[in-house]
Amino acid sequence: MIRHIRATQVCLAVAAAAFLIVGVGHLVAPLKMVEPVDIQLRGVNALNEIRANYGGMHFLMGVFFLAGAFLSKLRWAALVALAVFTSGLVLGRVASVAVDGTPGTFVWMLLAGELVIAAAAWFLLWRGGRD
Repeated sequence: MIRHIRATQVCLAVAAAAFLIVGVGHLVAPLKMVEPVDIQLRGVNALNEIRANYGGMHFLMGVFFLAGAFLSKLRWAALVALAVFTSGLVLGRVASVAVDGTPGTFVWMLLAGELVIAAAAWFLLWRGGRD
């Protein structure tokens, strides 16, 4: 029998995939991963910071979102974390546009993806997690 997959599970699974890809990429190849956003990593401290924030944190958030997609007891907490985390990314990018100017196409694509995921998570929370 095929189990009914709910919108919340799909949202968390899609977000998990994105966060896991970002996390693994930054853990394994931080220099390659920061090229599209013009970040120059100079030294051990810079590499450590990127591996920690974009590698380890994103990877384990992805694991948490994936767990929430499959474990009903974690679903609500994972959805709240997803909404808050991605909204923080959107806030930071919008603040940067206001203060720093217009970024390139790659950053606009990141913003669009983060905004869609944040909006979906907040919508699902607003619906009370009902699918």
